[in-house]
Amino acid sequence: MMRNWPIQRKLHGIIALITILVLLVALTIMIIFSWIDDKRNLYFELEALAEVIADNNSANIVFNATQEATISLSSLKAKKNIVAAQIHSSVAQNELAYYYRDSLKNSDQSIVYKSKHEMDYFDLDKMEIFKPVVLENETIGWVYIRSDLNNLLHGIKQFLLLGLGVLILSMLIALILTRILQKTISEPIIGLTSATSKISDTEDYSVRVQKISNDELGSLTESFNSMLSRIESQNKALTKAKNLAEASEKTKELFLANISHELRTPLNAVVGLSDLIQEKKYPKELHEYIGGISASSKQLQALVNDILDLSKIQSGKLKFEVISFSLKELFEEISYTCNYHAKQKNISLSFDIDQNIPLLMGDPTRLKQILLNLLSNAIKFTDQGRVHFSVRCMDIKSKKARLIFKVEDTGIGIPPEKKEAIFENFTQADSSTTRLYGGTGLGLSICKHIVDLQNGKIWLESTINKGSQFFVELQYAISENTANKNTIKDLYFKNLNVLCVDDYPLNLTILSKMLEKSGIRTILAKNGLEAIDELKKHQIDIIFMDIQMPVLDGLGATKQIRALKDQIKNKVPIIALTANARESQKKEFTLAGMNGYLTKPYNRTEILTFLGGLFKDKLSHQAPIVKESEPVKNSDDSLTLDLSALTEMFGEDKALLRELIEQYKKEFEVQLHELDDIHKKEKYDQLSDMVHKVKPAVTYLKLTPLLNLFINREDAIKNQVFSAPDFCTQFQTLLKQSVAKIETYLQTT
Repeated sequence: MMRNWPIQRKLHGIIALITILVLLVALTIMIIFSWIDDKRNLYFELEALAEVIADNNSANIVFNATQEATISLSSLKAKKNIVAAQIHSSVAQNELAYYYRDSLKNSDQSIVYKSKHEMDYFDLDKMEIFKPVVLENETIGWVYIRSDLNNLLHGIKQFLLLGLGVLILSMLIALILTRILQKTISEPIIGLTSATSKISDTEDYSVRVQKISNDELGSLTESFNSMLSRIESQNKALTKAKNLAEASEKTKELFLANISHELRTPLNAVVGLSDLIQEKKYPKELHEYIGGISASSKQLQALVNDILDLSKIQSGKLKFEVISFSLKELFEEISYTCNYHAKQKNISLSFDIDQNIPLLMGDPTRLKQILLNLLSNAIKFTDQGRVHFSVRCMDIKSKKARLIFKVEDTGIGIPPEKKEAIFENFTQADSSTTRLYGGTGLGLSICKHIVDLQNGKIWLESTINKGSQFFVELQYAISENTANKNTIKDLYFKNLNVLCVDDYPLNLTILSKMLEKSGIRTILAKNGLEAIDELKKHQIDIIFMDIQMPVLDGLGATKQIRALKDQIKNKVPIIALTANARESQKKEFTLAGMNGYLTKPYNRTEILTFLGGLFKDKLSHQAPIVKESEPVKNSDDSLTLDLSALTEMFGEDKALLRELIEQYKKEFEVQLHELDDIHKKEKYDQLSDMVHKVKPAVTYLKLTPLLNLFINREDAIKNQVFSAPDFCTQFQTLLKQSVAKIETYLQTT
């Protein structure tokens, strides 16, 4: 703390501290010597008094004259410090006389005679004297006197108060002298400090410090002034260069801001309108044209983003996130973007992805930016032939995967002398390239910067008029979740027991079938009470718990499970199954004792990925062949029955699919009756529960109009424009259509 004090306060503090320590040492020594001396004097006084009493009472001891001995001791009342006295007779072997001051406690009024072993004794609050009574060289008794030390302590306190007064006076004198004398040291230092503060605040290097003395502080002042002179001259040159650089940077920033604004404003309108148009139903050819508009406008948006990224890179503000991602999903997004442009140019676009690449940890957005740029360039500069993309995992060491991405085309190629230059800002292989193909020359530059910032490599091989090959080498950490999304449906488990809890039978069927296809044993329960009973009966590894259930809901069941006395069963992981996971609900799940949640509708990939991360020791692999089925459509384009999600989860087990769809039909018919009852009796407060029951099934069957109805309901409630009767009518209509679609499917398969 003292280290941060001003120099004046430090000098005051040091001198005051030394003064206090010296005076305290002196005062302590004086008090100790005074205490010792006073105790010695008191001892001599008590010893003399005891000797007088012994001499005066020798006859009383011989004749056992108790009364005379007591009168002899009563004279001690004049001595305020004496609290007790005794005369003990060795002849009669008894206590002949005693004296106790009134203030002495009863418990202290029993003094046991210890014969010749007695000796004088004192401590911090009393002093005791034992004096033998001798007659003709024979000890005939003892005199005992006890004195308190109050007088001594009172004297010490007075001495201490006097010493503290001297201490305070000495400190004041020392501080006054310090204030007068310390200026010779502190003033030059304070002058230097003030000058540095002023220079720091004003950046005025023309300031100089006045020299006060010719000692070391005077030399320091001269050196400081000399340093300021050199800095002043250098600063003038630096200021001039800085002003020029700032002017250039401001011009660049203004240009970037203006061009990004001018481009983004119309682009946002084009993107937004094209997305809205795509939601309408138009002929297939028109939809393709609109898709082209949307894709091109988004490409222009990417160009604007490139310009802004370049600005961030140059200013050191480009950030990378680290999240888990799957290359398979990344390439699905990339292929959707690139396929349209390749089709427009009538060139082949192919992908070859290494299936052994695990889940990775890194920034998928930046990787997508790199690969999209390379693929877009390859398509743009290829007029005929093909573009091929591949990725290989070269090795996995220390939980890190080294990947090589390759983009190959049969385009115009790049001259050898331009191989390095094309990675520079605003540079293309040839000036004619810009006229023929457009572009700013920023894409590859940004790619190189992003790769370099991730400690990767980017290079190319090319032959004029034959094509180019671009390579990117990057290293990514492997995600802790060992379940690879590319092969997740091939995962199998050994000895894994799962308790599934849901009041909706169809949800239980779907969840159990998903798990059983991966070798998992399932136990089913329809409410929280049943779940607790099943947990007590069986050895359960994990519980998937629905939240909204009759009898006992998921939160209540979880609390009761956590309160079980069985120290194994009360710690079983519990995963919430919910249609809407808001932040407030997530906190409720945690407080109730749940270990996580899955949002309905979940798919088999999500479930198995989740389990694969928790139960690595029970994991095994199998590779079944799964084919995706085509959506089941009919003449009514407004509502389509799509079984691809169910096929993805259960494969082409037609018997199982038919069983599930029949159950869906039965459930929908039951819910139609319930909806009719709600509508007639205006029990609209039950609509939320109805939506909660139906939503998973609607999602699995991809009944888009119903899903849109549910989404619009949530928006209407938020905007306070929700009409329950209208919603109920639409709900009934679409659910009837869904039952009809399912009936048509069952009759034709």
